[in-house]
Amino acid sequence: MNVTEILYKFDTCETPEEKWECVLACFDTVAPSQQAQAISALSARLNRLPDDIRRAPPRWVHGAIKGAPAYRLGLARSIHVRARDTRDRRNAINDKKMQTFVTIAELRSIQRLKLFFCGLSDYGVTLLASCQYLSNLKFLNLVHNHLTHTGALAILKSRNLGQLSELHLSRNHIGDYGAKQIADCTKGVCLDVLALRDCGLTSKGIHLLEQSPSLQDCSLYF
Repeated sequence: MNVTEILYKFDTCETPEEKWECVLACFDTVAPSQQAQAISALSARLNRLPDDIRRAPPRWVHGAIKGAPAYRLGLARSIHVRARDTRDRRNAINDKKMQTFVTIAELRSIQRLKLFFCGLSDYGVTLLASCQYLSNLKFLNLVHNHLTHTGALAILKSRNLGQLSELHLSRNHIGDYGAKQIADCTKGVCLDVLALRDCGLTSKGIHLLEQSPSLQDCSLYF
């Protein structure tokens, strides 16, 4: 299917569901060399539609690969990637895929990002923190990955995440030493919520976080 055919199909669709199926078909049937042109043309058409039609269906912003068309079109406000097992994790946004993910300019529309059990390490999270297109991100969930305090500090100190108000780091490898590093971090920390459940913290680490001047206005969850 070429660009002209996909646009004709989109224009003749009557229901929102049919139009979205047409957009999905663009990624499945249009030649890779023509996809950029097709995406641009479809984005222009979608932006002229009423909000209730233009809003991405939930199935477009959940999962790993299935979420890609939505955020590439810049229509989603949230991306939720959750790998339920090891096989799913191969398709999730891991360290390797993060190198491409952070180059997507359409991420400017994203306000909520959940990357649960994706196998991300400090390297992948540091790449995420360096993404210049996440300036509107308010909610970030990195639960059950392979982060240490290094990845946590990369997020907290990032100049690109100035709107971030809620950070979930539960079930990562933070520990008391990491808690001290986070507690001592005063640069750019303006969180409303910080979740660190099952991160290997003892009462010592919890006390350090609770007494941190930079976290006095933050709700902490252990």
